[in-house]
Amino acid sequence: MIKGYYARIAAFLSEYVRLPGGDPVPPDVALIADAIRYLISSGVFTKESMKLEALRSYDVIIREDLFPVEARR
Repeated sequence: MIKGYYARIAAFLSEYVRLPGGDPVPPDVALIADAIRYLISSGVFTKESMKLEALRSYDVIIREDLFPVEARR
């Protein structure tokens, strides 16, 4: 795994979603997956647009297994 991989994804997601209390998304796999699911289900991103924006702004490719099952199809 690339050093700082989850931290970069969490930083990207924190630009769009915060935890209760206003905390940024931590580099925790389960919370990252929850934030991704929320942003897709809310219509903020599609899977493709999220992957592209994360690559552009944080130079990170979000792994397929972090996306909800319905977005992987």
